[in-house]
Amino acid sequence: MSLKIVFRPVNKDSKEGYLKVRVIENRKSKFVSLGIKLHESFWLEGKQRVSNKEIRHEVINKKIEDVLKTLSAYDNDVQVLQSNNKTILEFYQDIIDTTINEGTKLKYINIQLKLRNYFNSINLHDLKFKHLDSKKVQEFYKFIIDSGNAIDTANYNMKAFKALINKAKKAGHVRYANDPFANLQLKFSEKKLKALTTDEVKRIINTRFAERRKHHYNRRFRVNELTLREVANVFLFQLFTQGLRCSDVQFLRWRNFKFENGKMYLEYTMYKTKKGMKVSLSYIALKMIELQVIRFMPQAEDEIYSLNQLDENYAEDIYKIYSKYIEQLSLSEQRNSFVFHFFNPNDFAEFKDKEIGVLNNLQYKRLTGTRAWYNKLLKDIQEQCKISINLTSHVARHTYSQLLIENDVNLQDVSHSLGHMHISTTQTYIARLPSKNIDRFNEVFSQQFTS
Repeated sequence: MSLKIVFRPVNKDSKEGYLKVRVIENRKSKFVSLGIKLHESFWLEGKQRVSNKEIRHEVINKKIEDVLKTLSAYDNDVQVLQSNNKTILEFYQDIIDTTINEGTKLKYINIQLKLRNYFNSINLHDLKFKHLDSKKVQEFYKFIIDSGNAIDTANYNMKAFKALINKAKKAGHVRYANDPFANLQLKFSEKKLKALTTDEVKRIINTRFAERRKHHYNRRFRVNELTLREVANVFLFQLFTQGLRCSDVQFLRWRNFKFENGKMYLEYTMYKTKKGMKVSLSYIALKMIELQVIRFMPQAEDEIYSLNQLDENYAEDIYKIYSKYIEQLSLSEQRNSFVFHFFNPNDFAEFKDKEIGVLNNLQYKRLTGTRAWYNKLLKDIQEQCKISINLTSHVARHTYSQLLIENDVNLQDVSHSLGHMHISTTQTYIARLPSKNIDRFNEVFSQQFTS
């Protein structure tokens, strides 16, 4: 049995008509009137709904939903209210072809491949939207897990797949009486987020790394070699700036530093979520970019090294010196230069004086390539500091989160400090918590790592 709403004019010359439910069962059609009369211009055939230009559209559309659900309840096999012949893989390809963001495109390609492999496993080349049901959704989820993917990866893939089906519904390709995802229950990983201890953070700060010169990923940049101390400072800067994401530290420019009322802040738009952030900077956070300040302003070296000590007794003086030079950089011709050595200054020239936007293919490869290079160097730091966990750029974020928990910071403040769009994201990211102001915490947090 299939159901569809149709518009039937009062007579062949009339623009007025009635909405009826067409029921096809055993190749026979019958029509059930909804008792709704309206002008044909208000009926949206593709969407199976009344236009919002019709003053009664909310009431009418609600009635349509109720009637269809009632009728479909009499037949457990009824899933589709309306559909065309579009297939899932075809639609996925359409989405991929029109997606500009390279990261999003790769995500779609990855899930499309998994869907293709799943269809092949059940001897299908493709699947029409109208044939997608609860059973196939659950089978696909099991297929992803059984293929060796982690639970978190499988959950991520299913959420992305559901988002695609929602796009298809909005595009008018299908309408389901019963949501095929309604019975899907995602599993949750028992794996704990790995974070550094306070002692391990101190080791990264204080270790004198073996002098292994590291060739920079981007040889076109004027600094072609880095010490592990410089790499370690990038990681520590992430940690002391509220768990700054790797992409955000990569894209950090001097223009992102703001000086207000004697206090230095980092103001930036998160690359991942496009959410604006404002982070207060402690003196230890500023110290982690001392080599970058000197590189861009060599004349600052003598004054900076005159107080080059991680001692809270020097905190105020250190803060003033760094703030002075960083403020100058943020207002100078260097304001659009990247703080760290991930990119050539011209790699993202179109984003001069504005936030980083949609990346082209080459830019995206440079973003992911330099991130991989950075994480590879962190393995050397892990080894020399005798750190027990796998040290990656994201561990800085986990560590900051863990220290928030240990200091009883409340959930709302944690969510704000991490830049999460929704509290629910924070709740799954961390578990328990109870209250302090984030700026105050950042100050106390920094003091744990002074001599």
